[in-house]
Amino acid sequence: MLTFVHAADLHLGQPLHFLGGGDAAPRVRQLRLEAIDRIGALAAERGAAFVLVAGDLFDGGLVDDRTVAAACGKLGSVAVPVRVLPGNHDLSGVPGGVFGREVWAREKPANVSVLAAREPLFLDEHGAVILPAPADPASPADPTAHLTRSFGSGRAGAIRIGLAHGGTTDFAEISGGRSATIAPGRAASAGLDYLALGDWHGFQTLDARTAYAGSPEPTSFVNNDSGNALVVRIAGPGAVPEVEPVKLARTRWLREEARLREASEVEALDARLQALAAEEDTLLRLELDAALPAAAAARLDRVLDAAGHRLLHLRLRDAAGGAFRPRVLADAATLEEAAASAPGFVRAAIAELSAEEDDAEAAEALVLLQRLLAEAASC
Repeated sequence: MLTFVHAADLHLGQPLHFLGGGDAAPRVRQLRLEAIDRIGALAAERGAAFVLVAGDLFDGGLVDDRTVAAACGKLGSVAVPVRVLPGNHDLSGVPGGVFGREVWAREKPANVSVLAAREPLFLDEHGAVILPAPADPASPADPTAHLTRSFGSGRAGAIRIGLAHGGTTDFAEISGGRSATIAPGRAASAGLDYLALGDWHGFQTLDARTAYAGSPEPTSFVNNDSGNALVVRIAGPGAVPEVEPVKLARTRWLREEARLREASEVEALDARLQALAAEEDTLLRLELDAALPAAAAARLDRVLDAAGHRLLHLRLRDAAGGAFRPRVLADAATLEEAAASAPGFVRAAIAELSAEEDDAEAAEALVLLQRLLAEAASC
């Protein structure tokens, strides 16, 4: 039985500008770096022969030297060989990408090898061969096109493991029309026992022999089952692999929504936010549809401000995904009292505007009328 760990898409050194200038970005970058420790611990626990990284170990070819050196230190602590496939992010920015830089050559530990060429790597001690398909950022062509049944066939009876980075037809619609590159049936056409893929950031199996590991730490608020590494077991050539996702993530990237119309709903939201913040390293995208009286709107501001300090990161959006701004409603009782002595046409306008329950402009007009009536009463 051959056992190995399949990981991908750590994106070390990503700037994470979208998380703002607080503590979130540095913390997320550190936890991604520490994911290497967790991958190494998983490999040791499960008796893995090696670790495969299916591309995008780094977020770009120009990540800072400190990140590269720190990653090399972590990789060197993994007790088994680590085979790294260059992904499109690894190769960006400079010729050869991050793996062509002096800092990588200087710091790379002995247990790490970069599979940058389309050449079989025979692992006779494990009865296996790794068939790399490194990314080519300059070409939209299928990087696995060279993986045929004859490629890497120099060892009879070897377990054939493909290693590639790129999208597939299956994800074109999900990812907003991204061009497909890898043929979905590649494992079968190339006679592979397993095809280890990177690029899609969530765990996904395409067939019994093909899987995306996803990122060991989530990279966005998209709910795509990220935060895993895969333990893969293959009994022998031709055997169907056993693929076990193991959750490694320390950060939680959550996406929630709420519709607020009453003060009690603001209090319920406060309780929910406090519960979410009780677990550290939680990032939340909160989509709100809020139309509240002035007092409840002010309370909501305080609730959100407190949550922003408790959570690692809080991103506020309206129900359509735009910038959030609550609609402040006029207080019905106060407005009715103020309008009691107003001319009939004012009372008629208030009645007409009040009938428009979800009209933002009508709500703003009522707030303005309430303020004008209050000012008139004070004169």
